Amino acid sequence: MNRKNKKKIITALGIFFITLFLWFCFEAFVPSFKNDGIATIYKIDKGVTEYEIANGLEDQQIIRNSWFFRFYIIASFKHSKLQAGKYNLSSAMSVYKIVKNLSSGDVARQKLVIQAGWSINNIAKYLEKNKIFKKEDFLTATNKNFSQN
Repeated sequence: MNRKNKKKIITALGIFFITLFLWFCFEAFVPSFKNDGIATIYKIDKGVTEYEIANGLEDQQIIRNSWFFRFYIIASFKHSKLQAGKYNLSSAMSVYKIVKNLSSGDVARQKLVIQAGWSINNIAKYLEKNKIFKKEDFLTATNKNFSQN
């Protein structure tokens, strides 16, 4: 093989790897739909595979490409660290950020505000409305004597 052919092959391989690197960076760090930004709750049940998670995220248009998502979680060694839970995800998030949330267990949290002056009954109704406790269970718990005699 002469010097000219080697140079052409090296140039072609260089272009290929640069293109592959740029594609990887684009897929990993650029959100799928920049202008959307509307967060949705995405639920991952215990025992769900990364294949099912990737397809679910793609179906809900949170990610562009389920194949790349699976590749990324394996390449970043996060595939065994994905955790069950309800997550606040958006198509304005990058794959990197989504994987970081899913592997760290950064689940969606619900903010509760108990107003000063509310009675136990008001609090029980509020907690039941927000699906935290059943009203009866909360009232039973608040009436129990937990002191150690």
